[in-house]
Amino acid sequence: MQYILRTITLVVLLSISLNAIAQKRNYDAYSASKRRKLADATLKAGSPYSAIEHLKALTLKDPQNAELAFDLGNAYLVARDYGKAADCFRNAVSLDKKNKVPANFKLGQALKYQGKYTEAKQAFIDFTKQNFPSSGKLNYKIAVSEELQGIEQAMALIQLAPIEGKIVNETEVNIPYSDFSPNYAPDSSLIFASLRQDSVIYLEEDEVNTYFVKLYSATKGEAGFQNPQKMDDYDYGAEHSANGAYNADKTRFYFNRCETNSQGKTICELYVVSSEGDKAGKPELVKAAGKGSFTTTQPTIGKIIVKGKPIEVVYFSSNRPSGVGGFDIWYLTYDPETKKYGRVTNAGKNINTKYDEITPYYHQPTNRLYYASNTVMGLGGYDFFFAEGEENKFSLGANLGYPLNSSADDQYLVIGANDRKGFLVSNRPGGKALLSPTCCDDIYNFELLKPLKEGTKAQQQIAKQTEEVITNDSSAFAQNSNSEDGSDSGNNSESNSGKKSVRKQLTAKEKRVEAGIKRWKDKSKGGKKGINANTPDTEVLNTAKDKINPSKEIKIEEFIQTQEKPIMEIDILFDFNKDILKSMYYSKIQSFLKVATQYPDARISIEAHTDSVGTSSYNVDLAERRAVSVVRYLLMNETPEELLLSRSFGEKRPRAANTNADGTDNAAGRALNRRVTMVLIK
Repeated sequence: MQYILRTITLVVLLSISLNAIAQKRNYDAYSASKRRKLADATLKAGSPYSAIEHLKALTLKDPQNAELAFDLGNAYLVARDYGKAADCFRNAVSLDKKNKVPANFKLGQALKYQGKYTEAKQAFIDFTKQNFPSSGKLNYKIAVSEELQGIEQAMALIQLAPIEGKIVNETEVNIPYSDFSPNYAPDSSLIFASLRQDSVIYLEEDEVNTYFVKLYSATKGEAGFQNPQKMDDYDYGAEHSANGAYNADKTRFYFNRCETNSQGKTICELYVVSSEGDKAGKPELVKAAGKGSFTTTQPTIGKIIVKGKPIEVVYFSSNRPSGVGGFDIWYLTYDPETKKYGRVTNAGKNINTKYDEITPYYHQPTNRLYYASNTVMGLGGYDFFFAEGEENKFSLGANLGYPLNSSADDQYLVIGANDRKGFLVSNRPGGKALLSPTCCDDIYNFELLKPLKEGTKAQQQIAKQTEEVITNDSSAFAQNSNSEDGSDSGNNSESNSGKKSVRKQLTAKEKRVEAGIKRWKDKSKGGKKGINANTPDTEVLNTAKDKINPSKEIKIEEFIQTQEKPIMEIDILFDFNKDILKSMYYSKIQSFLKVATQYPDARISIEAHTDSVGTSSYNVDLAERRAVSVVRYLLMNETPEELLLSRSFGEKRPRAANTNADGTDNAAGRALNRRVTMVLIK
């Protein structure tokens, strides 16, 4: 009963996860095997609390069973009770003497969702020592490497200056079960979806669901929105209704109807209601969105101008075939004049990933698409991202940052016209909890001190500039020698990714940066004012600081030893045999530089490393190229080059074992060794 966590909750599939009868049956007479089957069935059916009841009873009878402890932790994790899940996984770790369950891996996830990043990192590192085999489609070696990079990204996002404002729970609207899909109505009321239940209800495998999510409307009061009323015009009996969204002129209302098919899957379809004056028509199925064993959900409406006339762009989330990941953002167009829809098109790989992208919201005043993704490169579960553009021409998606994002699941970001107010949905602590602080989704309203676009403009510009420089010159220091994987890297016209380098005319700033890098490299070769020690035990340097005699050459190790202990250090990880600095580290480096400005006499030591694959000489060279990519970013951001020290260690100083105790490859350990460590030294 090994479940790989994908935090797809009621807001994605509208499969009701806490449904059914109000009374629990007496299962005391059931055999252990029967209860185990019931636990499997109810968890698969979307009722983790029913599964928890069965598994708790089983663990009481067999408390030394590591697999039972692990499965109970999984059920709690699906129920988003992260604290109890972590307790169960810790128990499974202590009981698992034969390496049967990936408990440390799941413990790392449960801790990450609580924002306990340091503990989570240690759990993932401990998992790498177990050499646990991959399971099904999940390659644990890759997964751990990504999780560790994600934790680094999360810690950097927390350190970055937070978006300022207030986030307030809509207490008069929310109930202990999940409330979600908020949006603005034409009369300034709040429309949203909810399962209006106040107590835990349980689903048994042979029972028919009689509880359904419906659309509601709440009016604005002095203390927020209040008095929710069901929107009967969109109620269609034994179906779920949710995800309401109006077009720009409020003449068309899109929403979802969802029902369970013959295979037991909850499938959502797209409907629209057109209005003329004060009269609304009947809901009509948007046939152009397609129909099948996939879900079409969470519509949001943009607008483009084609040949002088407005065209609606209906964005939505779907798990239809031929996507990039599980759920992707897709769109189709609608011509109000001809009343015809275009074809369904994927919004592109700049926003869609191998993970799930859901709850899109298109903000027309700023031409921004906001959406949620459960990529590990975030604070925890689902995070809010944004991209600028339209249709399938978007900029790279960027994490919106803290505190709009939390370590829990954050979904359904809706922005008002002034780009400062809006709604979001989250299961972060502080909401109306049912059984745990993070079980259920609540609607929050927020108000920011500055417009949202203004608050992220500088960060976006930094990312844009650096991405251009790296793209232009990713192979500037590639060498024709054996690569990190032991193969020939090709000639100098190609980067170490194997793709031909296409270089465009550099801007004046980029030319200054490249000149600075050349001076930086020349100094290291000449041994004067050197800042690069390719062979750290013999290369020498001196500094331009009055603190040390500028004319005296000393070994870099001696320089480090004469200083105080490092003030701060961060790790920047690289892909296998690559020297390209990933954009996910920009915010982390910016946070580092912000601390560095508080110490005017400090230096920045850039210590570059590789794993052990390939020759020693090539790895020293590869490490130097990685250092160069970091230095380029720093110089682009006006960091004085005289403050930068650098050492290229190659494979000499691994952070983790490159191989396991039995001599097999430790891919996760090697991933940790492919790094540049930035150390702030006073």
